[in-house]
Amino acid sequence: MFRDSNVEDKLKAFFVFCDVDGSGSISKKEFLNLLKKTIIKNDEKQKLKRVLNRIFNSVKLNNEGEIT
Repeated sequence: MFRDSNVEDKLKAFFVFCDVDGSGSISKKEFLNLLKKTIIKNDEKQKLKRVLNRIFNSVKLNNEGEIT
């Protein structure tokens, strides 16, 4: 599906896929739920939460604490 798409188009599609509620932004919960689908072990889920908190603390977020 994305083989011939450029990186920008792929990222836009990924953004839409992550934005489950269609708000135009990705909340930490939306992002975490997507990533948890690829994590199997419970201890990895906890590590994922810690890493995700660091990511959301370091990127530019809107006033709601979401990636736009």
